[in-house]
Amino acid sequence: MSIEYIHGKSLRALYAPFSQQLHTDRRHLLPQTPQTIVVGNLDTETYLQRNLIQDDGVVMGVNFPFLESAIENFSLRCRHALPPNANESWFTAPPAKPTTERNLTLFDLEIVLLGILQDRAHDNLLNTLGYDRLQLTQARMLALAQKLAGEWYDYLLHIPEALSSLKAKSPADVLWKTLKDTLLKAGYTSALLGGQFSIEPPPAAGNAQAGLILFGMPILSAHHLRALCSIARSVQVTIYATDFAELQASPDTFMQAIGEKFAGYRSLLSHTAKFSGVEVSFRHIEESENLAARVEVAALPGLWRAAEIIGDICHEKLMGSGLRQTDISIALHNVDAQFSAFERAFAMRRLTATCRSAKTTAPEANVELLKILAVGAESGIDREILLRYWQNPITMQALRVSDEDVLHFKLALERAQGFRSDHKSAFEAYSLTNALSRFARALFFQDRLGSQKTLRLFDSAEHTELLLKSILLLEESVNRLKRETGERLLPRLRETLRSPLFGTGNEKQRVLQLFERIENIPGSQSLSLGQIVAITENQIQGLDLRVSQPADGIAFAQPGATAYGRRVQVLFDLSDKITTRDDDRLYMLPEFRKAPTRLSSDEQLAIAMLQAVYGGSEHVILAYSNVDAKTGAEFYPAQVLARFESALPTQGLAVSYLKDFAPTMLDGRAQRTVIAADDDVLTINYLNTPSQKRNKKLTDILLQDFPAGDSDTPPTLRELHAFLMNPALHILSQRVTLPEEPAEFKYSEPALATGKSKQAAFCEDYLKDALKTGKISRSPVEFVGRRQKSGELPAGGFDQAMRLLDKSDNVRRLEAFTADTIAKYRRIDIVFKAEIKKAFVRKDAERIDRYYLPAVDIGAARITGECHDLYLDTESGLLVRIESATSKRRLSPILELHLLRCMLDCAQNALTDTLSLGFSEIAIHSKAKEPETLDFQMKEICKVALPDFDSMAYLRDVVAALAAREVFWFDVASLGTSVFATLATVEEKKLVDWHESDSEFAQRPARSVFLKRFFDLAADRRSFDFCRQYIGPLAAANAIVNAGKPKAAKRSKK
Repeated sequence: MSIEYIHGKSLRALYAPFSQQLHTDRRHLLPQTPQTIVVGNLDTETYLQRNLIQDDGVVMGVNFPFLESAIENFSLRCRHALPPNANESWFTAPPAKPTTERNLTLFDLEIVLLGILQDRAHDNLLNTLGYDRLQLTQARMLALAQKLAGEWYDYLLHIPEALSSLKAKSPADVLWKTLKDTLLKAGYTSALLGGQFSIEPPPAAGNAQAGLILFGMPILSAHHLRALCSIARSVQVTIYATDFAELQASPDTFMQAIGEKFAGYRSLLSHTAKFSGVEVSFRHIEESENLAARVEVAALPGLWRAAEIIGDICHEKLMGSGLRQTDISIALHNVDAQFSAFERAFAMRRLTATCRSAKTTAPEANVELLKILAVGAESGIDREILLRYWQNPITMQALRVSDEDVLHFKLALERAQGFRSDHKSAFEAYSLTNALSRFARALFFQDRLGSQKTLRLFDSAEHTELLLKSILLLEESVNRLKRETGERLLPRLRETLRSPLFGTGNEKQRVLQLFERIENIPGSQSLSLGQIVAITENQIQGLDLRVSQPADGIAFAQPGATAYGRRVQVLFDLSDKITTRDDDRLYMLPEFRKAPTRLSSDEQLAIAMLQAVYGGSEHVILAYSNVDAKTGAEFYPAQVLARFESALPTQGLAVSYLKDFAPTMLDGRAQRTVIAADDDVLTINYLNTPSQKRNKKLTDILLQDFPAGDSDTPPTLRELHAFLMNPALHILSQRVTLPEEPAEFKYSEPALATGKSKQAAFCEDYLKDALKTGKISRSPVEFVGRRQKSGELPAGGFDQAMRLLDKSDNVRRLEAFTADTIAKYRRIDIVFKAEIKKAFVRKDAERIDRYYLPAVDIGAARITGECHDLYLDTESGLLVRIESATSKRRLSPILELHLLRCMLDCAQNALTDTLSLGFSEIAIHSKAKEPETLDFQMKEICKVALPDFDSMAYLRDVVAALAAREVFWFDVASLGTSVFATLATVEEKKLVDWHESDSEFAQRPARSVFLKRFFDLAADRRSFDFCRQYIGPLAAANAIVNAGKPKAAKRSKK
């Protein structure tokens, strides 16, 4: 047998001979016999699967193991004489058999080294390495072990011959001897430990077997080359490699250095094959197509801005060239730290970003619960630990805890600590024991208020019992783990993992298997609980990403984990501040730097850029950040990028440049605008222009390509109401993004329930809640208790509310009034829909009637919409909207009722012609002599009717005004009155003054205040004309209908 080394500059060039060999070998195999293909990374596997499916329509009989697994499986079959069956190959896992042999992996090396470092018998070793045990915490000891394991694993792979000639008694020699002796005593059998890699020829198989194919492999280590040469004694090995040895003839020194690196690698392969008695042949595959069609170097302003710009470029590509998202690949230099910025930016542009990185995946619930136990055992249980414990999916499933229960538990613990009968001064330090002792006094937590009534935090004993059960279960698990150390810790962890705390799911089996593996590694008996959990998290997190997954969206990966076979390829971040310099690292074995199979960080980056350029992509972007967004410090491209950029013309490839990007998404000075923020750029352009040079208003600029005219979608009843309430807010909200509640303009904060109206506000809420549901589901005391537990208002307000309920039989009065109101009123919803041809009523016998009416034709527009939460007075037949008397917001609902009246008049339907509309409020009073006795009544404020009014013409005028999209400032919420009828005769000066001043009636939303200030809008003559034309006629009709209505008597001042 032999090794055939087939090389080219791209996967595209290598695929044709690979596919031919795959199909040729398949003809000599049984249908069920698999073929083994080892790939450099999972992205290459995806590339092969996609091409094989495109060629054959299906991928069958092909395995894609990791190289280490393939070598180990072949070795095991040879040593134990286990030839493959018809449905196996030499490289699939053999049947499990009891054995004392152990294969050395990086994971084993980490734990063995950690055990050595933590063993007091090796204190001299720590001192020799330059470390002081007293300065090494458990976390630092674990980090040191991982660092040393990674470094020495590289030595074992790339310079194994150097380990036999270490300087006597040097730190490296002392460490290697200690490590090697420990591994050999533990039964590790591996060529990594200095022995020769020899595999006996396998016994003859009963059926034909395929050889080993390696596709798209990077430069392999010296150890792997020895293993492949040993395998090639018995089985044909074919390596398809991206190789740039031909570049050593390039006139550019940078390209020459890369070519010489690959030439040295070929020479090492030939030498290793000759030493193993195996023939090796080399075959070069010429490129059938040219290099990348377009290469650009992009200087981008910072990470987060760069993600937005690259997202816009991808969006533009997808829109214009028929690409799919799976045709784009982005290689990030530090994917764990940089992916979050791209994920956010791409989501805003409705792009899908997929990443094969463990740190970007959701935490494993079992591991998170183990971390909670470890923290609890080391530093105790506090509120944060409890909250994380209750919110863990496993805990919620095992104990049947809901999100609402978690909120109740959190608030209950806080009140158990803060609101207790023996507490008189400031809060003391939080104590879980104190809180639990108060819960343990009874199934209901009780606190004495001024009224001597008990306050219940839970509405059932089961809630309190569930809280106590969950906390005690956590405490028991933490205490058991806290008592165990050394060899008994891992068995106790397995026992805990099988307990009810971790539920009954199958997900914990992987953790249990990992614990068993750790326990069998020498040195594991010295591990602490925190170290075991950290090791488990590192191994389990993202475990599913180590197998192939379907390609979905734009792929993100490290440069070394990218196949470079997609149509658009981006590499980021190639700045000098981000990329690490190889000279900065210190190695215990300096000869490692010159190992022929070892690649420095600059060499890795150079090879990645060459693979991207030669990979056949239509567009390659080499991007770097040229500024630090936080400090403003200037960054420069990495030296390897600068040299690569200058060398590309020698390969017949021109480079273009992308620069002068906006430093922020809202910077209008940049030459290159952003796809996703055109309106924001126009806005900032306007603001950056001196005021004396502004020929247009900002609103005119934003609406210049938003012409007036009938919209394709007719307005709804809600849109007409929003337009009449504030035309500018309604029009601009369709064009630009307006903040919902800008924090800068919030003018009020939640206050305690001081004052009679605030004290009685919960009564209105209780009544409105009962009206909506059509029944009394709980008492006022329970209603207030639930509001208290949900934390909707400060605790002081509820205390006053409870005291008020306790006085003068107010609970019975409120319940009686609510019951009478529910019996008197029936909820009505009115719906206008275009699909309905004939009106009908759908009755819910218990709570609601819904009137379905055809849409109203106003010219060419068909007006639809809904009006909810109306209540029919079954005694008077008046259909009313019921609101709170304390809010003093009457104008908006009354205006909406008038629009509804216009719609009903235009509909001319017998079902609704008889309906009379009105507006009522919940009035709560108390007599002067009995201030704590509440009197409840439903107060009719006004009727809503339009006698002798042309509703069709009015709605036609409103629709036309909305289509004109003229922006001026008029805000009904700013008007200083609560009487709708007064708007019929309001003067212009008074109207303007209302818009510029505050009053008790003008409760402007923060969004409106922001809009007015940002766009520099003010009330003027147009505001008055709008009010007179569209609000005045409705207000005049309201004044006529309610003429002679008695006014509320004003209370005289004494």
